[in-house]
Amino acid sequence: MDIRIPHRRDISERPKIVDKWKRCGDWESDLVVSPHGCRGAVATFVERFSKYLRAVLVEDQSARAFSAGAHEALSVIPEALLLTMTHDNGKEICGHEHITETLKITVYCARPFHSWERGLNENTNGLLRDFFPKGTNFGEVTQEELAHAVELINNRPRRSLNFRTPQEVLDAEIKRYAFETSD
Repeated sequence: MDIRIPHRRDISERPKIVDKWKRCGDWESDLVVSPHGCRGAVATFVERFSKYLRAVLVEDQSARAFSAGAHEALSVIPEALLLTMTHDNGKEICGHEHITETLKITVYCARPFHSWERGLNENTNGLLRDFFPKGTNFGEVTQEELAHAVELINNRPRRSLNFRTPQEVLDAEIKRYAFETSD
């Protein structure tokens, strides 16, 4: 299937600092889908530095639904922590310009068939699949059920974070940002 994404920004154009995992505000995104014939999906957004997950139910795999999901998931994050987003090349990212306009985040696309360029998101989707295995019809999952799973994932200590949780790391970054801007 050849999907053309208008005005697509390739990952090679993404700032090199993103590859260093040294700052908060660089996100990876994806769509976790229901089986064929079922409506509903989950839009996932994982911040690379903190490993913090935001996820929302969306009605389908359309660009419009994904764009609305991105806004719902990320509009609660301070603008200073919305720097870049890296997605795959699915049709749902065709609305990337709207995401950039409304959230002020620059969207990049990984190279086709290079899922490791957004490996944290793929791994985090695997954690989400512990709660919602393949074959789950997301049209039957409530936002409360999804929020509970996300909360458990975000409050699980990670060795890669010196046994802090993604929630703790993101909270510290938000406090640091608030302190730096309160002059």
